[in-house]
Amino acid sequence: MPSEIVFLETPEPLARQVATFLLKEQMSLPIDLGDTQVWVPTAGAARRIRESLAVLAHEKITGVLSPVFIQPMQALLPLEGKVATRSEREAAWVSVLRQMDETDWGALLPDPALLDSATGALGVAGMLCDLCDLLAEGGLSPAHPLLGKICSEDAERWQQLQFIHRAYRQCLKAYDLADPNELRLQPQPHPGIRRMVVACIPDLAEVTVKFLEELARSGVIVSILIWKPADLPGEWDAWGRPIPEKWANCQLNLAASQIRVARQADEEATRALDFLAAAEIPGNYALALADETLGTTLASEITRREGVAFLPEGRKLANEEPAIIALQWENWQSSGDLRVLRNLLQLPHFHRWLALEAKLFPSQLLAACDSLITNPLCETLAQAVEFLASAQDSPENCPSPDTIAFISALEKIRQISFTTILECAWANSPVDSEATIRVLELWAEISSSPLFARWPEGRLPAFSRALRTENIFTGAPKDSVELSGWLETPWMEASRIAICGCVEGRLPVSVEGHPFLPDSKRAALGLQNNAQRLARDAYLMSCLLARHTPENLQFSFSRFDVENSPALPSRLLMRTPSDALPKRVLQLFATPSTSLIQPNRQKGWRWNLPEKWRVIPKPKISPTQCKDYLACPMRFYWKNILHLDIYDPDPREMDARRFGLIIHKAVEMFGRRAPDEARASLIEKIVLEEFQIEAVNQFGPSPTAAVRVQLESAQVRLRAFARVQADEYAAGWRILEVEKRIAPDADSPLKIGPLNLSAQVDRIESHPDFGLRILDYKTFSKAKPPEKTHFATGRPDHVLPQSQVTVGNKEKTWTELQLPLYRYIASQLYELPNNSTNIQTAYFLLTADPAETQIVPFDLDDATYQSALECAEEIARRIAAGIFWPPQAQPANWEDAYGGLFSNGSPENCFDVDTISFLKGQR
Repeated sequence: MPSEIVFLETPEPLARQVATFLLKEQMSLPIDLGDTQVWVPTAGAARRIRESLAVLAHEKITGVLSPVFIQPMQALLPLEGKVATRSEREAAWVSVLRQMDETDWGALLPDPALLDSATGALGVAGMLCDLCDLLAEGGLSPAHPLLGKICSEDAERWQQLQFIHRAYRQCLKAYDLADPNELRLQPQPHPGIRRMVVACIPDLAEVTVKFLEELARSGVIVSILIWKPADLPGEWDAWGRPIPEKWANCQLNLAASQIRVARQADEEATRALDFLAAAEIPGNYALALADETLGTTLASEITRREGVAFLPEGRKLANEEPAIIALQWENWQSSGDLRVLRNLLQLPHFHRWLALEAKLFPSQLLAACDSLITNPLCETLAQAVEFLASAQDSPENCPSPDTIAFISALEKIRQISFTTILECAWANSPVDSEATIRVLELWAEISSSPLFARWPEGRLPAFSRALRTENIFTGAPKDSVELSGWLETPWMEASRIAICGCVEGRLPVSVEGHPFLPDSKRAALGLQNNAQRLARDAYLMSCLLARHTPENLQFSFSRFDVENSPALPSRLLMRTPSDALPKRVLQLFATPSTSLIQPNRQKGWRWNLPEKWRVIPKPKISPTQCKDYLACPMRFYWKNILHLDIYDPDPREMDARRFGLIIHKAVEMFGRRAPDEARASLIEKIVLEEFQIEAVNQFGPSPTAAVRVQLESAQVRLRAFARVQADEYAAGWRILEVEKRIAPDADSPLKIGPLNLSAQVDRIESHPDFGLRILDYKTFSKAKPPEKTHFATGRPDHVLPQSQVTVGNKEKTWTELQLPLYRYIASQLYELPNNSTNIQTAYFLLTADPAETQIVPFDLDDATYQSALECAEEIARRIAAGIFWPPQAQPANWEDAYGGLFSNGSPENCFDVDTISFLKGQR
């Protein structure tokens, strides 16, 4: 039993009450509390008690030698001695499991393959460490006989665990290391401590209670402080812990006005900060998070209001730049993945360091890396090196000097360790130096440990796990808003408090399930369980409601969490009298009204085309541009005049255009090299040779797996091309020209209306009986005849009346003018034996299915042909006049790069008057 139990019942802040108790009956000046150890529930509690001690001592015009503040489980460890770190403990478990036969641990692991990799083995070891930590809180080890009685249905599992645990302890002992839980089960009091004060800890672990009992029997004064700001509905045991049975059904004096329900987490954050901003004394408020995942959302809202958020629990070390560099650099060294390197280049310290090493500007580094990823589609440094070697003799494909320098620098620095990078990158920078120091310390601890000396492949995975569990602690910036946890709320001295994230599973905190120890077994083993957590949180909530007036204490939750998953309100919010329960349930589960003002997009914003972008088009037009104008005049301007289009910053394979071009290049080179070849086997040999040359030029000798699949698909199409080409040659068709360029700046350019025509015709051929034929290669996935691509169902409302055409007896709309314009080009450049009807146009389809590879003609009568020319002339006239209005609606299945500019609905509501006037050609 403790020496004394003291209830703190005054209206003063809790930290001041504890400090007052510590100074009671202290007669010496200055006050010496060096022989007192104070157990605290949180680090924040220790800080606040220490501050209150200083204030009280100052009021007595004296000083105070502070007591030792410590958290209970840490107090059970000796001040000196070689205690195994978490990483060393996990490595010891892995060592033992791998040395044993599967029959020794088969009941523990459902999947023995987990031990095959270092990462998987450490995951198993981490689970066993967690289990031992949990047992230690109850004063148990895996060998304790109580486990076999309580968990008799898993007797084999516990027997195997006892056997392995003995081997684990022996493993640590062989390296002169002690397991911390073994030390906690046989604790020794810290020297010089004559007085122990447990400062309002409502959830003392059983192992710490046993230690306190031993201390009390040995003559140490053990004082248990219990916060009791009013008459409360439950009871406590002798160690200040709420008795679950006495708090299980207690009612809470919680008014409906103290509960705020939001729909989304960001709205909850906004409402909570609005509530705090209304504090009677400006700045005299505090914010607590029952759900810590709300921290980022609240910090963002605080920043938006020009405030500073402070996380007393610290920042995750794994999210700090030095930790990211350490892990990603090791990843890059082993894989050479350029996308990993691209992520590193976005880190300020890293890209400054690499810029100095490579003698390039940071922007040049990013451009070079992007160039390798997007142009030859390189995934790794090895592929980039091979591409560079193969491209040296190909000026059109050779990388830029910056890219060459970038590759050379990467080859030189690849063997540099991340520790060297961190030391150099932060050599003259105090920013994030704490994180850098801690990262280097963790790596030194792991790499120098004898356990990892025998298991080097485990160092990096263990280092990664250690980084993810470490926090970096810094002092609170001046005037910052603390985002404290739920257990800090009793120690908050502010008069106005908002508690966010009051959802089930967080308040009360649910004990997470464990494959070895479900909640149903924990109470009998003296371990923390859900009933105790419910009693603890109900007790703390009762204290807060008694301590603060209803208008100054608010509990809130959002129906959807930060990941937009549904959330349930805490059951504690429903601790109300039975006659009021229906109304409370309706309040908590009703659809919440939103207080956030949605932006009025209909009238609030209109896009303005900057003056420098109001460009006069060049006096030329191409068949592709005709297609773009028919689709939408405004999008034509953005794409063809301003050159704004979709850009994929991280391509993994060739897009459709590039895939088509590489096939075009192969058949073009065949047409130049052997246009009169008649044998299919030789045609195939030639096109595949040319294709391989182009593939190496574009992607190097070792393209990525995705590109290799596409190249194989392209070769299938080219083999089918050889078959059809041989048949067409046998039928009498002879190639005249390939990739015939129609230059808009020629001495006598071809004209379409007022504009010069620009084009590149894939292939022109002749036949002694049938005249000329213009072919356009198409690499569609599935066969589409020219009629399918050139016509759409008639649209009387189309911006161009000239786009309307009657085909057969059906009304159609021109969507593509390519083949009619190719026919026009041929009629202007070649003498025809008869009339213009001897000019044929067709698609040479090179589809994914070789059986569909064929030449499909586009049969145009003279009237339809003339309609196409009139449509092209009207497009040319409008472009020359600067008319790019009105925009046309796009099909729902289109990927519209410009869709965001039409958020306000109708075009007139999306663009300002001057922009519309310009696009209408009103200069």
